[in-house]
Amino acid sequence: YNSGEWVCHDNEFVGCHFENGYVALYYQGKNIYTLNDGVLVENCTFLNQSFKGVYISFTDNAIVRGNIITNHTHDVLTNYHAMDLLRIRYNSIIENNVMNVTRNSNYATVFETRPAMGTATEPVIIRNNIINFVCNVNGSYCVDLDDSNSEYVYFVNNTVKCSGSSNCGSIFVEKNWQNLHIYNNLIVNECSGYVFRFGVDAENRFCDYNRVSFSGSNFGRLGSTDYATLSDWTSGTGFDSHSAVCTPNFVGTNDLHITSATGLTVANPLSYVTKDIDDQNRSATAPCAGADELASGTDLPPVVANPVSNITFETYPASQTINLNNTFNDPDDPNENIVITVASNTTPSLVSTSLNNRNLTVTRLVATGGTATTTLNAESGG
Repeated sequence: YNSGEWVCHDNEFVGCHFENGYVALYYQGKNIYTLNDGVLVENCTFLNQSFKGVYISFTDNAIVRGNIITNHTHDVLTNYHAMDLLRIRYNSIIENNVMNVTRNSNYATVFETRPAMGTATEPVIIRNNIINFVCNVNGSYCVDLDDSNSEYVYFVNNTVKCSGSSNCGSIFVEKNWQNLHIYNNLIVNECSGYVFRFGVDAENRFCDYNRVSFSGSNFGRLGSTDYATLSDWTSGTGFDSHSAVCTPNFVGTNDLHITSATGLTVANPLSYVTKDIDDQNRSATAPCAGADELASGTDLPPVVANPVSNITFETYPASQTINLNNTFNDPDDPNENIVITVASNTTPSLVSTSLNNRNLTVTRLVATGGTATTTLNAESGG
């Protein structure tokens, strides 16, 4: 809908299905001086548009939430966008959307802002989105954050994956806009392009606590300088000092929910990202990078951090007490209470076992020799 000389406020598109077509949903204010105020696009599906799925321009307070955009077959035009946001402004939120796109003939940018304009008190927040791009066309990008008028944009806790035979890049930040925050994202680039490409350097940009897997020859580019590895990128740009390379495990090719939190937790909880893409609680201390918070949906059990050494009795009678305070650790939350119990003792006639808080006491009962195995259970959060 092109409002032309009219301005529309607070329209809602909820639970709709859009199939085929050139642009599925085109919602435009009058111009850069007279903007629509409020639009909600929620829980809709967009299938096989030729040019754009969601196209919103000249709009304040845009909410685009929980939509699924899929295009694996309609590859007839250049620069397809699953979502194109032109001059969205104050308090706009783009969250919990899933974009699955395949391109074999024409290049595309799956998600683009040009510009997104927030303020310190009314930022534009892009969070908990999954962008899954299979690309065999050079010059394509998963994400393009464009235009020098952009400011106060938070691109956080998104899962971005590109695969295929192209030099597709993950995240391209164009021009010299400031106050950009790129935090806690899970980025997988199996193509030969850059994980991060920043067109120019600018002050007040924050890019850190990301988890990254990549197979290209260069991790990133700032201006005209390439950086081969994450450490090169950090030392050369100052970005991503707390980021790390990871090997994520996903549910499937088209489902980028994670099956393991190993290597994905970050010590950077964000006050404005307390839920994940499935509306599950984020960890208050070490949330997962990316859109999916595994720990909140499936609370991981404790792991053995420091195994207990074998106990050997040389004399009889005798007993030994072992403190178990540091034996187990919780991978979801180090402050979560761990309860330890004795599960079994294979030879109770040989030794007895008792547990007093975190102190395990093992006592030799007979003079004859032998071997006994004691199994401990550790539980946290149920």
